Amino acid sequence: MCIRDRLVIELEKHGFKIQSIKNKEVKGAVVAVKDNETITFMVSEGYKYQVAEAYQMMTELERLMYPDKKPVATGKITFSIYAAEARLGRNWTDGKRLIELELPSIIHEFISLVPRQKQARIDELARQEIRKEETRIFRERESRRYLEQSIYKEALQESELFKLHKQLESYLNYLEVQYLEKYGTFNERALAWISTARKIANANNPVSRRLEILGNE
Repeated sequence: MCIRDRLVIELEKHGFKIQSIKNKEVKGAVVAVKDNETITFMVSEGYKYQVAEAYQMMTELERLMYPDKKPVATGKITFSIYAAEARLGRNWTDGKRLIELELPSIIHEFISLVPRQKQARIDELARQEIRKEETRIFRERESRRYLEQSIYKEALQESELFKLHKQLESYLNYLEVQYLEKYGTFNERALAWISTARKIANANNPVSRRLEILGNE
């Protein structure tokens, strides 16, 4: 608490506003805000496991969680600082040098994280714009490729129909010649049959339909 109180005083001198956050997952976390940039920090104490000597003195929950060992505070303090948007952070832990002596370094880290997080956000927005443009280009390319493939398939289908149309036309011409050679002139029934076949064949001529479609476009 003493470390945090000293830190808060120093941060406020540098224009930070200190706020507590209500988050069950991050107990004891506090945020420092400057220029709309939020820096999270917290103080925690380390612990280690040791053999539980007085097992009968443990609660049922402790027995369930720590059947033969229990956590014991080490007395070593860790100070953590984290800029979420920039995914930048740093920890200081009591060791040869106490955290109290690291206060200038901690203050400097807070100050430096503000522009770094701001720049990280700008860089992320730029990356998002690049990804958005790449996605647009990809979709346009895929749409164009799909259109080209569909045109190709249509052309193949129409070419097959055109072959059948030409075969039918050749057949009808041959049929007329053979009919005239055999009977000399068309009777009403033969003329109606051949005329109807030609009419329907011309109506289903893929070339005529395609020319009409292309002309309307």
